[in-house]
Amino acid sequence: MNMAARQAFLSPSPQRRPPDRRRAVTSLPLPPQASPRWLVALLLLHRYSLLATLGLATCTFSVYGWSVYSQQTWANQYRQLEQLRRDERQLTSVNAALYGQLTQRAQEQPAGLVLQKPSKTLFLPPEPQRPWQTPKAADPGSEPSSPVGY
Repeated sequence: MNMAARQAFLSPSPQRRPPDRRRAVTSLPLPPQASPRWLVALLLLHRYSLLATLGLATCTFSVYGWSVYSQQTWANQYRQLEQLRRDERQLTSVNAALYGQLTQRAQEQPAGLVLQKPSKTLFLPPEPQRPWQTPKAADPGSEPSSPVGY
């Protein structure tokens, strides 16, 4: 590109004038116009129906989330119940098998065990009645020396 063409390109031409900063565009104030009543009613209906829609959508998603959560919780608890039932059946069968083995072993090798007979029952005399003693109240300032509980 030669120098003359460059100068022509860079210099402002009558078609491309730089914007004049001194002039500012001002808008004219519009006279207040009264909107028709039906338009105001429609705008209010639009605003309140939008709020109602948002509220209902929030409620719907809350109920949906709660139902999914409750179904998952129920499924987990039911699975745990079934596992406990299986464990109970297994323990019952193992207990019965052990009881059968003990019975069989006791019949095969008597280990000095004797069948219970009413004539061999021991009766102990009752202890004499002790007088009632009121329990002593613990001092509120004293701490127990060892923890109470398990």
